[in-house]
Amino acid sequence: MRNLLRRVNSVKHLAPQSDFIMDDERFEVRYKNKPIVLPKKEFKLLKTLVDQPEKIFTKNELAELIW
Repeated sequence: MRNLLRRVNSVKHLAPQSDFIMDDERFEVRYKNKPIVLPKKEFKLLKTLVDQPEKIFTKNELAELIW
């Protein structure tokens, strides 16, 4: 049961009513149920931006967080 809950919580819609879905556990992004292949670094970058939509990052901040 815990694994199922963790799995459900790892999947999030990128915006309300959005066709974009991000799965943190599988490092997968889907649009209209079609997978979008991203390298791991790009996925981490997208996740960082999605998790803090109100924050404005500098290039240096993103570089430190991702690389």
